[in-house]
Amino acid sequence: MDYKIIVKKTLDYYHHDSERLRHKKPSGKYISYKPYFYLTVPTASQEIFRVAYSVSDGGKHPKELNGLTDYLKPANLRFPLRDLKSYDIPNPGVYDTNLDSFLDYIRQKGWNGSNEPDFVTNKNLLKSVAASKTNLVYACRMNRVIFMINGGTNDPVIFGYGPVFELIMTDKSDDGTERKGVFEAKVSRGDDSFRIYYSGQIDGVTKHGGTSTNNYRHYELKLFQNTKGGEIGKGFWKDSSCIFFWQAFFGYCESLIFGFRTGEKKWKRIGPYHLYKITEMKVLEMPTKAAAELLDSDNKWTVEDGKCNLFSLLTFVKDNVTLDEDCFVFSKNSNDPFDWSAKRDEDGPVSEFREVIREKLHRDSQF
Repeated sequence: MDYKIIVKKTLDYYHHDSERLRHKKPSGKYISYKPYFYLTVPTASQEIFRVAYSVSDGGKHPKELNGLTDYLKPANLRFPLRDLKSYDIPNPGVYDTNLDSFLDYIRQKGWNGSNEPDFVTNKNLLKSVAASKTNLVYACRMNRVIFMINGGTNDPVIFGYGPVFELIMTDKSDDGTERKGVFEAKVSRGDDSFRIYYSGQIDGVTKHGGTSTNNYRHYELKLFQNTKGGEIGKGFWKDSSCIFFWQAFFGYCESLIFGFRTGEKKWKRIGPYHLYKITEMKVLEMPTKAAAELLDSDNKWTVEDGKCNLFSLLTFVKDNVTLDEDCFVFSKNSNDPFDWSAKRDEDGPVSEFREVIREKLHRDSQF
């Protein structure tokens, strides 16, 4: 029986402002908000605090791609070199692993006029499960909805020059805010289906018409160190094509834009750490191209495999996390999409995730 995944049009956009620290008094109350910088280590009396702003409430729209996209057109235009080291932007720091900003959005906006979903998560988890790139998932049920995140640590993420590439291709300045989309997807097989409400970062958009969610086209931006003329090689198809496809798919993207940079040494008269070329790849063409490139490889993948991976996990989670306040760790034991195990977690990281959900959704709200 065929699996189906339908990503509906983007429901909304929001941004979350700069990270902030809030200080906790012995009484339990929080005071003295101040900007949070990623090199700062919160003390026992502090916590990181995010605030989400929907575009309908004055929040910032996604960043639009700029005129450099003209160099994607089939013309003999030489891309103007960009020195990546000349840009100074904030390190994104700790990834939004606990859905903090999205939970804050949900507290304010609810389900955007729809009924409550089966699952709430983020694009990061969906792409990782579909591409078989995660073996650990945390799940907690609150108010009849199951919240899921990738398991692991909250270590700072090293993005290299990726954020610089995004800056070059979009705005001329970076205000330190992250722009995200709010999406809804339906995953089904036969008569069985699940509704997923999730958020995901939007790298760049082009606008067609007004500024409603229907008038933006989404793009993923990826940067490679490549000193062989800026061409996609076997390594990309083997190591990155699957997860990049699913990342773009769940981000409702039409294309990926690839940038190519030099490394620490000069190459063909191009200085170190320079962006020298951009290309575009259509998302819907990727599975066919991957099948041809990986014909005799152990790393070949199909869209059907990804659908099966996701549906299998959702079914297993739904069968185990049946009561409000339930907390479970799900571990994958092999490449078999059905080989997940479940373990209840009442005093570990999932119970901490439950406290984040409770605090975020119930603070100053009637959720």
